[in-house]
Amino acid sequence: MPLHHRHFLLLPFFFFFIAVISAQNLFDYCPETRCGNLTVKYPFYLESTVPSSSQSLCGYEGFAINCSTGNPILTLPSGVYLLKSIDYNSKKLALVDTEIGFNPCPAPAHNVSLDPNSTLKFDSNNTHYFFLINCASNQSYVLPPDKASVSAQWLPVCNRSVEVPLISGVGSMPDNGNFPMAVKSGFMLDWSPPAVCSGCEATQGSCGRKTTTGQFVCFCNDGLHDKNCNDREQFDLLLTFVIPISYFYFQ
Repeated sequence: MPLHHRHFLLLPFFFFFIAVISAQNLFDYCPETRCGNLTVKYPFYLESTVPSSSQSLCGYEGFAINCSTGNPILTLPSGVYLLKSIDYNSKKLALVDTEIGFNPCPAPAHNVSLDPNSTLKFDSNNTHYFFLINCASNQSYVLPPDKASVSAQWLPVCNRSVEVPLISGVGSMPDNGNFPMAVKSGFMLDWSPPAVCSGCEATQGSCGRKTTTGQFVCFCNDGLHDKNCNDREQFDLLLTFVIPISYFYFQ
């Protein structure tokens, strides 16, 4: 058999080798791990699991969890928060300000704010309370949502006013002995896929981005794709290798 025919027979094995390597990379890029008592998996990811040499990471932007202290910490624009639970089926998470979660006498110090470009949103199962801090006679007060106008009237005699969401039904007013428990129970957020991610997840892919440029990538069973798992990026990548090799073998 001519030598170039033997090389031709090796091409299917070359395709198989590329596919296997790509699948292994997908598993490495989108790992499932644990932090404290929580399972951390897509679309969340641990900051420590992203290889320094990696040029792509798997997960939604803003969904990085820090586990350096052994506790799952999520950073929002307003501060750092202890993750209490993540429900991947309902796409909900419960969290509490670290200054409250680790404080035996909890008192919110600032508003809770979210990135307007993030898909993390306040869950409807929250009630937003107004905390009036360091008012006359060094007193602090808590007002329910229907007393928002009253909180504005108190501002001249208070050091500051803080609006904080709390999980509804855990405690309601300061004279309720359960209110400290409500503060420490924190609040709920829910999430949805970013618009750019819908096509990728609809084709069984996982969304991510290139760490150098921030460009969107879709992780699929056969490797990285540009938009979704049915586009031609992986095929084009194979051609990049196959055409030069075929040219070399058939000379």
